Amino acid sequence: MAVLYSNNASSLLLASINNTDTTFSVSSGTGSLFPSTAGGGHYYLTFSDLNGNVEIVLVTTKSSDTFTVTRAQDGTSARSWTLGDRIELRLCKAMLDDIKTDVVGSPTMTSPVLGNATATTINKLTLTQPATGSTLTIADGVTLTASANASVSSTNTGDVSIATANGLSISGQALSLAVATNSVPGALSAADHTTFAAKEPAITTGTTAQYLRGDKSLSNFAADALAAAPAETTTTLGALINSATAKTTPVAADMFALMDSAGSNVVKRLSWANIVTMNDARYAQVAGSSSQAFAVSTVNGLTPTALTTGFSIAGGTTSKTLTVDTTVALSALSPIAGPGSSQAFATGAIAVGSASTFANTLSTPLDMQNGVGLFGYNNQTFLTQNAYYNSNWLYKATAAATKLYLTAAGGMALDIATSGAANGTISWSNVLTASSTGLAVTGVLTATSTGATSNNSSSAEALYLKTTGGAAYFAHVHLGDGATWDTFIGSNNSYTGIGAPNAPDICKVSSTGLAVTGTMTATTGLQYGKGLSLGNAYNLNTATTSGFYDGSAASNAPAGIQSADYYYLQVQAYSAGTGAGFVLQTLVVLDSAVTATNGDMYVRVQNGGTWLAWKKVTKV
Repeated sequence: MAVLYSNNASSLLLASINNTDTTFSVSSGTGSLFPSTAGGGHYYLTFSDLNGNVEIVLVTTKSSDTFTVTRAQDGTSARSWTLGDRIELRLCKAMLDDIKTDVVGSPTMTSPVLGNATATTINKLTLTQPATGSTLTIADGVTLTASANASVSSTNTGDVSIATANGLSISGQALSLAVATNSVPGALSAADHTTFAAKEPAITTGTTAQYLRGDKSLSNFAADALAAAPAETTTTLGALINSATAKTTPVAADMFALMDSAGSNVVKRLSWANIVTMNDARYAQVAGSSSQAFAVSTVNGLTPTALTTGFSIAGGTTSKTLTVDTTVALSALSPIAGPGSSQAFATGAIAVGSASTFANTLSTPLDMQNGVGLFGYNNQTFLTQNAYYNSNWLYKATAAATKLYLTAAGGMALDIATSGAANGTISWSNVLTASSTGLAVTGVLTATSTGATSNNSSSAEALYLKTTGGAAYFAHVHLGDGATWDTFIGSNNSYTGIGAPNAPDICKVSSTGLAVTGTMTATTGLQYGKGLSLGNAYNLNTATTSGFYDGSAASNAPAGIQSADYYYLQVQAYSAGTGAGFVLQTLVVLDSAVTATNGDMYVRVQNGGTWLAWKKVTKV
C-alpha cells in the first residue's frame, strides 16, 4: 500500500485522548491539510507537546477532521495527549522505509519501440538481433527467471515436463531424490539398507499347540511345561494352602479336596453343602425340636440325651463348663449352679424361670423371675426391678421400676420411675448418688426420729434432725473444734441469729430485715461507712448500682482528668432499681498527676439508658 504525504500539514488536538484510543479529531476545518485515504494508502503523523514528548502514529483512515490510527509507531510509545497538543505530518524513518519499498519492490518497465535495431538494451537487459529472425514469447502473467547461465540447443519439438513426485525435486538444473522419512517417500539410506538386509527370515508355520522358542524353533508348550515343572510334595502343597486368602464363612458351593480311600486314593472334591447335610443327619440341634438321639454317646465324660425339646446332660465326676453363644432358658428343674459346678456364657443372657428380655449386647445379664435383673455394662453393675434394657430402658410389666447401679469410679446411684406400661420406655429420676465427694439426695430427706450429738454435756442445744410436717431441718448448730463452741447458729419463732455461745447475737435475720452488731466487712473491701473499690481501669458506664465507690484510671471518665488519676464515685440509681436506665453519677478527683485538678467535681446522668456528657460543677 503506497505511502501518502502533503506539504505543511499541521493542526491541534480537538479533545484529550488516552494511550489506547485509536481515533481522534483535530481543529475544525484543518483535516483538509492532510492527505486523503479515500483511494488507499497511508501516512504518518507526529504528536508533540511543550515538554518534548513525541509519539508517531500510522493513519489508516481519514474522514473530514477525524483520523483512525495505529498507535506507537517507528520506535515511539503510546501515551495520553491533551487538548491543544500539536499534530504534524513530519518526515520520519518509517515514511522513508515505505517509500523505498514502493520504489524498489514495484518498479515499472517502459516498453520501448525496438524497430529494426541491431542491438537494444532495456533496463540493462541486452537483446541481440538474430541473423535471420527468432521469436521470444512470454505469456501474460508469466515470469521468466534465470539464476545462472542457461542455454537450449539441439532440436526442440515441444514442451519438456519433469515430474517431482515420490521425493524427486528440481533445484536450478539439478534433479535430486531426498532420503525417505516416516511420512515422505524417497531414497533408501545406507543405514536402512543394512537394517533390511539383516531382517529375520520368514517364520515356518506350526500348529496352535506350538510356540516359538528362543532358538527360533517351534516346540510343544504343554509338553515342555510339564517336563520343566517341579514335582509337588506335601511341603509345597502345605505352603501353597498357607499362602492362600482366608475365608471366614463357607457357603454351600464351596469345595474341599479329599483323598478317596475307597477309590484308589485319588483326589476328589467335597462341597460345603454335603458336609452340612451330613452333620445335620448325625447330630440333633441343641435348641431345636428334633427327637433324634445323639450319635456320640459320650463327650468329655458327659452323656447328652435328646429330649422332645432341647437336651439333657448327665454324668461326669469332675467340674464341667457349659458354654453357649445365644440366649439359653433353664427350666426350674435344672438349677443354674450347684456344688462343684459352674456355667459360663460367652454372650447372650441367662434366663432363670422364664425367657430373657435383655438385649444380647449387654455383658451376660441375669434375668430372674419376679422382675429382677442383674448385669454388667460399660464398667458398671446394675440391679433392676421391673426394668430391662434393649436399646432403651423398658418396663417388664405395668408397674413402677427401680435401678441401682455401681459406677466404675467407686460410687453408686439409685434411680426410680413411676408406673408405666409393659415394654414402654422408662424415664428415670435420680434420688440418691454416693461418690468420693459425699452423698447427694434429690428431694426431701426424712428421718424416722430425732437425734442429737454434743461434746458439751451441759448444753441441750446441739445438732437436731426433726420431722415436722414431713420436712427435715436443723434447729440449732454449734460450730467449733469439738472441745469448745466457737459459733452458734440458732432460731426461734421470730428470727434466726448468729453469735458466740451464751452471748448476744451479732447478726439477726427476721421478717423486718438484717441487723448487724459491729462492723460488717466484705472481702471486696466494702465496710460499713466506706466505699467499694472498683479497681484499676473500670468502665464507669457499667457503674449503675447505687453506692459509694473509689478507683483509678477509669474508662469513660471526665475528659479533664488524667488516665492514672484516683477518684471518688457516688452512684444513685432510680428507685425502680438497677437497669432502669436512669442513674446519677458524681465523681471527685482524689489524687491527680496534675495537682490543680485535685478536688474537681463532675456530674452526669443516664437518661433512658443513654449517658449524657460529664459536667464540671465545682472544686471541693
